[in-house]
Amino acid sequence: MKEFLAVGYAAVDRIAGKEYFGGAAAGIALNGKRLGMEDASLLALFGDDSRSRKYQKYLTDMGVDLTQSQFLKQTDLPTNNLLTDNISGWDDSGITRDIPSVSLSERGLNSYGIVHLASPHPELVKKVVEKKTRGIMTYTPGPLITVNPDNLNITAIKNSSILFLNEDEWNVAKRKLKVRTPNEIIEMGPQIVVTTLGDKGAEIYHRVKNKDRQISITPSLVDNAETTGAGDAFSLGFLYGHIQGFSLEVCGKMGSRLASFAVKRNGVMIDNNNLNQFKQEFAS
Repeated sequence: MKEFLAVGYAAVDRIAGKEYFGGAAAGIALNGKRLGMEDASLLALFGDDSRSRKYQKYLTDMGVDLTQSQFLKQTDLPTNNLLTDNISGWDDSGITRDIPSVSLSERGLNSYGIVHLASPHPELVKKVVEKKTRGIMTYTPGPLITVNPDNLNITAIKNSSILFLNEDEWNVAKRKLKVRTPNEIIEMGPQIVVTTLGDKGAEIYHRVKNKDRQISITPSLVDNAETTGAGDAFSLGFLYGHIQGFSLEVCGKMGSRLASFAVKRNGVMIDNNNLNQFKQEFAS
């Protein structure tokens, strides 16, 4: 069985007029491969424009497996406009329109030990949940649930081993699921619920022998940073540690540390020196 598949977006981040490789799932797969994940793979939707072709080539050259990705005609790579004076927001240029026609491989999805839903479009979440029956699934709902709480996929929550929620996502989940604490979500199915709290660190909730446990993670603070991608880096660091069998506390520290490196740069690419430092700090 292959190791890891990230599901979600590959995109362009346009930040203050400059373009960078972006997209939560693409960044997780790319940095996972650079950390040493042998089978870091990506399931994303690409267009046929020049930026799509450039991004595909870069990911492939870096060793990311795009076997499960989809390549659509007459569609551009999505753009996430950030920190601009005149343009803001998300432009998917038709990707959402094409999701209903996309067919995913049940055999392909079930060939991975971990399938991580990295803020995908809700329709893509539904397709994965229908077909992922082996291995484990992990889930970051993403910002679309804050736009519309109905985008939170309850079946995905019930079938996930690990659920990642930032503060905004937790507030939506709390209202949507009618729960008061993350421990109540564990009763629905996940073994672990992680809430990331920005400069307040993170909390890890899990259950041991029918007793609820909570682990607090101190943040690795970075001043005046552009925070796009910090949550995705946290989930990657956490899952990277989980794959290697580290304790939940160490996994949380790994997530926090990797997030601190991610906010030092625009786009999804974490600096090579920081990745090497991360690996040295958490050498098994």
